[in-house]
Amino acid sequence: MNEAIKNKRGKQLLLTPPIEIEKAIIIRKAAAHEFGISEVDIQSSCRKQYICPARQIAIYLTKKLTMLTLKKIGEMYNNRDHTTVIHSCDTAQDRIDTDQYFKQRVEAIELAAKEAIKKKQVEIAL
Repeated sequence: MNEAIKNKRGKQLLLTPPIEIEKAIIIRKAAAHEFGISEVDIQSSCRKQYICPARQIAIYLTKKLTMLTLKKIGEMYNNRDHTTVIHSCDTAQDRIDTDQYFKQRVEAIELAAKEAIKKKQVEIAL
């Protein structure tokens, strides 16, 4: 699905399909909306207790629902390292496994994001 081009040295570079970026933005918006914070807050480096879970869920769902690389996901969240993306995903998964309320919020965000993505794909098709 990813298209490849070659740089000057002949090394293949993968291009991220624009729809995958759109999906990630939709997921970020859904998480921000669910937590009542701005997208700027989710993307920031702020470690406040009410922002971190929203960011972790957004990163977790972006990894789950898109084909973006860990590096690309990190770039979308204030140039975070790919290991930070992995940590966010692991933390979110641990909380999903142990906290029913957190799991319900993740499911609500995922459902809202999937519906918005489906709507966006219909708009693109028209």
